[in-house]
Amino acid sequence: MLGPGTTDTALVPAAHRAAVSRPGGWISPVLVERGRVTGTWERDGDDIVVSPFGTPPAARALNAAAARLSGAAGATLRARVV
Repeated sequence: MLGPGTTDTALVPAAHRAAVSRPGGWISPVLVERGRVTGTWERDGDDIVVSPFGTPPAARALNAAAARLSGAAGATLRARVV
């Protein structure tokens, strides 16, 4: 998904590049909507902490994503927007 690089502003808004492309080559887990990176997320215990770059995704979409991650994680996860 980030093959073009995080400097491609068609994918990652320039103002949020540092939140996606971290020091040491670390790429943060990202939210993708309509082919664009619209935020980041991280796991904190049973919470998926979502940091949107603008308007948060609909609760329904976040809950569906949390349910998919729950299956992979073997735990019941819930989304929390900060």
